[in-house]
Amino acid sequence: MPLSKSNMPLPLNPLTFPFAGSRLIEASAGTGKTFTIALLYVRLVLGHGTEPLMPPQILVTTFTDAAADELRDRIRARLFEAYRIFSEAGSELDPIAVDPYLLDLRAAFPTSEERLAAARRLEMAANWMDEAAIFTIHGWCQRMLNEHAFHSRALFEQTVRTSLTPVVDQAVQDYWRHYIYALPPAQALSVANLLGGPSALTQKLNGLLSRDGAPLFVDGKPVDPAALDFFAMVADIAELDTQAQQAEQDARQAWSKHAETLKDAWLPIMSALSGTSHRTLSKLTDFSTLWDSLDLWAQTGEPLPIDVFKFLTQPKFNKKLERPFHPALAVFSAWPVAMEAARHGREQSAIRLLAHAAFWVRDRIDTVLQQNAEMGFDDILLNLDRALTGAEGQQLADTIRTQFPVAMIDEFQDTDPLQYRIFDRVFRIGGNGEAAGQAGTMILIGDPKQSIYRFRGADMFSYLAAREATQGRHYTLDANYRSTPELVAAVNYVFERADRQPSGAFGHKTDEGNPLPFIRVSARGKARRLQRRNEAGEWQPCPPLTGWALPRDSLLAAGHFVEQMAEHTAEAITSSLNAAQVGDCAFFDAEGAMTALRPQDIAILVSTGDQAAVLQQSLIRRGIKSVYLSDRHRLFATEEAADFHRWLLAIAEPQRQDRLRAALGSSSFARHWGELDAVRNDARLDEDTSRFMAYQRITRHQGILAAVYQLMHDYHIPARLLAAPLPDRSGERRLTNLLHLADWAQNEQAQLAGLDALLQRYAQAVSDNEAEHELRLEQDEHLVRIITIHSAKGLQYPVVYLPFLPLIRPKEANKNSTATPWRTSTGRGMSLGEFPEAIAAEHEAQMTESVRLIYVALTRAESACTLALGPVKFGAGKQPNQHESGLGHVLRLQGNDEFIASFEAALTDLDAQAGVTIEPPPSITHARFVAPVEDSLPPARTAKRRVDSHWRISSFSGLTHALHESDVAVPETAKQEQLRDVLSQTGTVEESLDLPQTHRFDPQSLSARISHLPRGTTFGTLLHSLLERAGEAGFNQSANFEFSLNLVRQLASTLTEDQQSTLAELVLRILTLSLVTTPSRRLADVSRYQIEQEFWLPVAQTQTSSIDALLCAHVHPGQMRPLLTAQYLEGQIKGFMDLVFEADGRFYILDYKSNWLGDSPEDYAPEHLVDAMLAARYDLQMVLYLTALHRHLQDRLPNYDPAVHLGGALYLFVRGIDSPGQGVYFSPANPTVIAAMDALLMDDVSPNGAHPVRMEAWA
Repeated sequence: MPLSKSNMPLPLNPLTFPFAGSRLIEASAGTGKTFTIALLYVRLVLGHGTEPLMPPQILVTTFTDAAADELRDRIRARLFEAYRIFSEAGSELDPIAVDPYLLDLRAAFPTSEERLAAARRLEMAANWMDEAAIFTIHGWCQRMLNEHAFHSRALFEQTVRTSLTPVVDQAVQDYWRHYIYALPPAQALSVANLLGGPSALTQKLNGLLSRDGAPLFVDGKPVDPAALDFFAMVADIAELDTQAQQAEQDARQAWSKHAETLKDAWLPIMSALSGTSHRTLSKLTDFSTLWDSLDLWAQTGEPLPIDVFKFLTQPKFNKKLERPFHPALAVFSAWPVAMEAARHGREQSAIRLLAHAAFWVRDRIDTVLQQNAEMGFDDILLNLDRALTGAEGQQLADTIRTQFPVAMIDEFQDTDPLQYRIFDRVFRIGGNGEAAGQAGTMILIGDPKQSIYRFRGADMFSYLAAREATQGRHYTLDANYRSTPELVAAVNYVFERADRQPSGAFGHKTDEGNPLPFIRVSARGKARRLQRRNEAGEWQPCPPLTGWALPRDSLLAAGHFVEQMAEHTAEAITSSLNAAQVGDCAFFDAEGAMTALRPQDIAILVSTGDQAAVLQQSLIRRGIKSVYLSDRHRLFATEEAADFHRWLLAIAEPQRQDRLRAALGSSSFARHWGELDAVRNDARLDEDTSRFMAYQRITRHQGILAAVYQLMHDYHIPARLLAAPLPDRSGERRLTNLLHLADWAQNEQAQLAGLDALLQRYAQAVSDNEAEHELRLEQDEHLVRIITIHSAKGLQYPVVYLPFLPLIRPKEANKNSTATPWRTSTGRGMSLGEFPEAIAAEHEAQMTESVRLIYVALTRAESACTLALGPVKFGAGKQPNQHESGLGHVLRLQGNDEFIASFEAALTDLDAQAGVTIEPPPSITHARFVAPVEDSLPPARTAKRRVDSHWRISSFSGLTHALHESDVAVPETAKQEQLRDVLSQTGTVEESLDLPQTHRFDPQSLSARISHLPRGTTFGTLLHSLLERAGEAGFNQSANFEFSLNLVRQLASTLTEDQQSTLAELVLRILTLSLVTTPSRRLADVSRYQIEQEFWLPVAQTQTSSIDALLCAHVHPGQMRPLLTAQYLEGQIKGFMDLVFEADGRFYILDYKSNWLGDSPEDYAPEHLVDAMLAARYDLQMVLYLTALHRHLQDRLPNYDPAVHLGGALYLFVRGIDSPGQGVYFSPANPTVIAAMDALLMDDVSPNGAHPVRMEAWA
């Protein structure tokens, strides 16, 4: 439904915004989108207007990892700010310094008890933000696939490939071998000429290998893969080629037979040959060479020159002369007709061959990825989409919606159709209105005016579909907090004027209405105003929006326009910075405080790296340093990388003088000509040879990093580089690159065997131009910034220049392009060939995106913005065509003869608007900027306190590692914890899972069959994985033999069938085992639990001897156990509990042990389990786990009492499950022991009396 006045979006009040159904928030540039998201998040945590939620329950998605990290930090800060406000008494709050929204929110909790409870919840949420459900869309989808693997039918272990390029290359080569090599040589050559070889075919297929199976179109009709017969198409091409060859053969025979007759007929009228059609032949007086060419062609098949071919097949004469009639002439005329038919047929066949290749390569990529258990980034989305539409799709959607009652989708304007479909299937966007509470709350947040990432798949039509689906539930952020009121008003006017044209400002307006209007925003920003002294010494405000207009009669081509506007821009910046140096150009805030303009306050927005390079050269000529923020050069493509390679070669073989000279003469040594000449003297190389031999020894004993440091010190390289910067690269940049390379080489050397291996690895990195980017320099923060408009989205700068804005326009049609993106009523696809409707639609889509780019560019400035207006022309034509650009659309320019009038009208309208100034660009004087002399660095400060070196992270593994052979001290993941746990099992011999087929099914007891299962770390890890997967699927659902057997077959395919059956029965027995403490409860009956619960226990100061004494005195006192190695503990103890569950109001830990204690059930009697517990010091593990759970419950559970709520610890020795005691060791929680352990680990407490412990969210 087009937007009308009756359904305009409502201004958003973040304190009354309803959390019900699906809602759309449009946030124009600078209107505080992230601020609003954070405030809504605070309300959700507090339960203000909804049920209270915690961070793991509130889904927030955005598009980049950096944006997700920023959102997490901003929300965390907001929660802590709210916690402070809710914690303080009302009299202590300064209403001026405190956010008024938070004050109003605080007022909604009138009593001190309510505020304290809210403050506690806010603090808890802020501390929980590391586990917050804030993801990129891809990250969230992958998380859902992993967490709900059984519902989604996803593989348990899949590798995400960062690039599918190797897979695509291999698939194209497979296609070439499968089809082209199978053809006869002549046909293979013909097809190769059409497709261009494997490399060329790969390029042509770019854009056609969409992982979502997007359709391909030819002449506007979808291509059916089943209708593409490769060999039939090749046969058609061969037939057309044969017909063309036969037509030429007929022509040659006709000439051979009738040549003399034709010569006699043509000679009398040859003087009347058309000079236009036969320019060369019409100037001849002797036609013997013409006849000779035709005779040679007829006899040998030698190709005809083009002018002779045209004469023979289509002769043209002046004076309306008719060419002589002869039957052979019809044969000659038929030849080019057959050639054209063959050419046209080849073109059409090439298009369909390309479609055939695209479909085949798509399928091949799918097959390869499935075989290798791999997927690309797009497959993450596709797999979740397929799962949501599969047999269990509704259950999966319900599960996800229950997991995340509220979802906020940031930057929604950049979603693609697939992402929108996923969110719609989970949260039912269209049918999710006020009363649809069961569908959860979906908040879509974005700005369609800033949708500028079509090249990444962003689709405006997805946004418009969401807007249609949420009709009546639209909100807008209508206040700009970024820019000065004058600048906001100026930008408002520019786009309001553009919105009055028939297609609207953003190209979506029709006779039915405008679904994407420009809505003006008010200004509430506190931005400083830029002012400058005039010649009379008076301060005058700089125009908020300045437009530079070139003389109307100087219609510059695009290339000249870039060069000239770069000079004008550099001139303007030089003038402003020089004025700032003498105090004549500065910012003034509302209180009148003055701050001089600095280089880092200025940003220049460009579209391409070429534009940035031209700008940087113009700035350098004026002494102004700048940094291009949108492109960090690849480290291995730099000159320093080549020099570093020379250094490595010389260090590897210092006796080779050629390598030594190459290193000493490298540009990074920064030597003058005299020093370079001295390198030619063999006698003077002795000292250098000795030095490099020393570097070789250092490399072998300490690493390449130490050797490079010594080399740089010996040859004074840092001082030389800093003293001799290159025109385009500072000494700091070159030195940083060298140190970066040395650090990279050191890390690689640690994984390689010897210097030769490092050389090979380095050569490979240079050859492949690996994606190791240059590091940012600290000094870059103080330079003029140059950045692309795409990269600048979401950023803001005090002063912005837009010198190349008129050049933003749809791309010229690429003659080599084989496909055009095309959206039809059924979705997006690719149109092959030159289909006019698709080309026109793509041109229109690019034009509307050009306008959105201009909007983004104009809304980056805080105080002042300067843009070039033109005029400029594109292409080789002489007529003005700036109306074909995005700025031309915004200014409502016309083409051809109406251009000047429309351009003048636009300038007049803009200049009459307050806050807008239209003027010529500044004159080019080549003035230079004199940078201020930097203050010398103060002396280094001396540390006045001792750095505590005892603090460390430990674990149960680290505390007991001396008792076992494993050296895994601190597990980083649950799998490492499992591995360390299994390695600690005494009496275990490692056996491979891939055993010979000798174990046959034993119908005896389960314990007898368990004895046939492998032992060791591999099996122990497998068992943990099986039980973990069962928990993820739900213990209740997993508690049947068929399910267990299928799970075993997936994860243990190398076991024999009998072993798989035994293991499945073992898993089933574990799940249906009656727990000792709650006879009526089995694992299958437990509904509240957490798998692989990670925890971090703070440790103040303690000794392992004190812990040992506590355990020996209270856990099986008087029984023997190995003593812990004496250690001093301070820092954190980290660990993973196999399972934490709640039963009958009490909380338990359960740990699975695969220890082999013997083959007899009696070996797993309770007394033997105690011995095993103490031998492996599981008593320490048990008490640490219970202490962590105790702290967690103390922090989270209201009215917590360990005697009431803490159940105890269960250790399940699974190999003894058929023994009388069922292999279960149980120790009820002893509050006295746990309190004593708690006191040992921490001698101070948090303000609320609880010891802080970080644990993951419960499912």
